[in-house]
Amino acid sequence: MISILKMACGCGSTEEVSEGQQMWCTGCGSRKGANTTWVGSYNHQSHYKKKQLYNRGKRFRLFVISLGLHDVCCELGNIMQLFRILEFSWSGQHTTRKYFYSKNVALRFILDILGFESTTIDKIHSLKDKERAAKQIDQMNHDLTRVASLFKINELPNRKSSSQSTPV
Repeated sequence: MISILKMACGCGSTEEVSEGQQMWCTGCGSRKGANTTWVGSYNHQSHYKKKQLYNRGKRFRLFVISLGLHDVCCELGNIMQLFRILEFSWSGQHTTRKYFYSKNVALRFILDILGFESTTIDKIHSLKDKERAAKQIDQMNHDLTRVASLFKINELPNRKSSSQSTPV
């Protein structure tokens, strides 16, 4: 449907043609509303993208998936549960570490707790500095024990008990 509207244009013409949602000036042929600025909200009229938040859990999950180890990916829920416990214990006041653990060392530690075979654990690279890796493992073990005692966790997720479910 085409309708003629009377509005002033930059060229001096007062006639415009509206076709659907576009308006055109009949004098100069320019499209009206071409310089319209769209805003997401009237409260926050910003044209910039939102700043991305760092999500350590999401990055760790993507790292585990990127390894392509089928056995490990099948236990992703238990791995992420233990990772969240480690992350929670690291963010507490009782930690001596300034930075979070190495993702490779953390994954090797979690897989060891879940009872994976050493052949699977050895597919994941460790740090070149074995002493530094051992310190991180000791700290993670200490933090995990502390959190388990704080929340009275008697049993951590166990791969053997979750995989021995009844067949369907």
